[in-house]
Amino acid sequence: ARGTMGQDESSFGPVFDPPVVMGDKSIMRQKAHGTSETPVQDVLRYGVDPELADRMCNFNRRYAEHPGYWLTTTFLEDTKGAEGPIPFYDSNTGKLL
Repeated sequence: ARGTMGQDESSFGPVFDPPVVMGDKSIMRQKAHGTSETPVQDVLRYGVDPELADRMCNFNRRYAEHPGYWLTTTFLEDTKGAEGPIPFYDSNTGKLL
């Protein structure tokens, strides 16, 4: 059945139009540190709280940070006047997304 925003429902869960690729439930299986092999990095950009980031990234299956949390960070100040795309990095590995 076709849902909104190009979403299909299958017996395996939602299916989205490309370029989205959905992973299976094994992605969220228990690992060495919650759902990751490692905790988030000790120092994160924009003054993001590493403890909160670790909870959200590695010990969370349903929720996100509270609405407006990003406004308490230095993101707007640090990116004001940026030219071109702003690079973002994985909080655990530090790899460019």
